[in-house]
Amino acid sequence: MDTIKALSYYNEILINTSLYKYLTAIVSKTDVAEILDRIEYGSLIETTKAFLEDKNDTSVEGYTGRMLEKYRKYMGKTLDQSRKGIGNNLLVSSFTTFELFLGHLVTVYCGKFSRLYSDEQTGLSYSTLRQIKNDAALQDFFIESFIEKFTAFNFTEKISYVKKTLKLSYDDIWMFNGREYMYDINAIRNRIILSGDSPGIAEDDFYRYLNYLCSLIFKISAYSQAKYGIPFEWIDGTNFTFRFSHSDVL
Repeated sequence: MDTIKALSYYNEILINTSLYKYLTAIVSKTDVAEILDRIEYGSLIETTKAFLEDKNDTSVEGYTGRMLEKYRKYMGKTLDQSRKGIGNNLLVSSFTTFELFLGHLVTVYCGKFSRLYSDEQTGLSYSTLRQIKNDAALQDFFIESFIEKFTAFNFTEKISYVKKTLKLSYDDIWMFNGREYMYDINAIRNRIILSGDSPGIAEDDFYRYLNYLCSLIFKISAYSQAKYGIPFEWIDGTNFTFRFSHSDVL
């Protein structure tokens, strides 16, 4: 693998921005609540009114009215939670996609720079060596072994590795409006996954975070090509080349 598959990871995140727009629009529509009224509420009433002790028309009508009021309050809260859930889930999905991109990036770099996985070559048993048929298979074995370790890193460790070892630490890549938003996004992701918290992400923040992740994928890929000659796939298949003032190499 010698090409950074930037476009596929970029598109996965970009699709989530569209999903967010469409899904939040759907749950915000008045007719959605009306449809739920007819489907969910009608089923609820038919099921529960059979348990009324007094089944005369007045009692059933009063019960139905009270239940409808409570149901609509409940559905209002549920739809609000749905809006939060949409943003939370799509943010987590997008951040996971970005982490997968980092793993892919490191795999491509390992294919170009063997020193990145040199530690994997020490302590290899003779029986393992016998099972590996050729040099290409041996290289794949070392890379896979290293990527397993990289995948186990927490997010901060992954970013530290990419910045320091791959020498991709320039602010031009990571900063947006003077801030590295990836740490904010990671903190929100951890709240959602680890604590079960539902922070509720403002629409502007949601789009800002996903656009930031998309920009990271593009800038990291473009920088890798300009600095190290590693090609990356983009919209029309054309490789973009950018000039940077930094000339140091791995």
